Amino acid sequence: MVVDANALLVRRLYEASHSRDMETLASLIAEDAVWHVPSSTLISG
Repeated sequence: MVVDANALLVRRLYEASHSRDMETLASLIAEDAVWHVPSSTLISG
């Protein structure tokens, strides 16, 4: 079975997030990534 590179990256992101492995999570996200969090919470915007 061929696994798409993007799907593998997303899987690693979810696994790092689930295990609260912030070092791995940070290493998988580009330094210039921009996050948009829709809602009316303190972290949204």
